[in-house]
Amino acid sequence: MARLPIRFVVACAAAFILGATPTLWAQESDALAELSWLVGDWERSTSQGLSVERWRLRPDGSLEGESVLFSMNGVQEVHAEAMLIVRMGADIFYIARPRQNEYPTGFRLLTAGNGQFVFENPNHDFPQRIVYRRDGEDAFTATISAATPDGPQQVEFHFRRQAR
Repeated sequence: MARLPIRFVVACAAAFILGATPTLWAQESDALAELSWLVGDWERSTSQGLSVERWRLRPDGSLEGESVLFSMNGVQEVHAEAMLIVRMGADIFYIARPRQNEYPTGFRLLTAGNGQFVFENPNHDFPQRIVYRRDGEDAFTATISAATPDGPQQVEFHFRRQAR
C-alpha cells in the first residue's frame, strides 16, 4: 500500500480546516442568528390577563427568554416559563422549563428558514414539536403540538411586539 507524503496530508487537513470548516460554521451559526428577530418583548391577551414573552440576546449568540403572565388588573406577575435557544455541539436546541416542571426539556432544531423554526422532541409527552413562525415585522405565531393517544393536539399562540 502506498503511503501519502506527510506534506500532502497536512496540506489537505489545513485546506479542510481553513477552507471548508468556516463555511460549515457559518451555515450552522446562521440558523441561530436568524432567530435574532425574536429579541424584544412580545404580548398576547388571554382570558387570565396579559401574557408576555421577553427574549434577550446573550453574549454567546444564544437567546434567553421568559414567559410571564400579568393578571387582568396588572398587579400580579406570574413567571410561567424560562426558555433558552442555544447551540450544543452541532445542533441548536430550544430548552424550556415551565414553572410546574422541576427539570427543563430540550427540543432539537429540525428546520429553519423563511422566518419559521421547527424544534422537536418526539420522546416528550406534550408538546413534541414547537414552531415559531414570523408574521411580518411585529408579530409571530408559536405553535405547540404532539401526537397523543387521542389524536393530534395543537395549540397556537399569536404574539405582537409590545409598544415601547
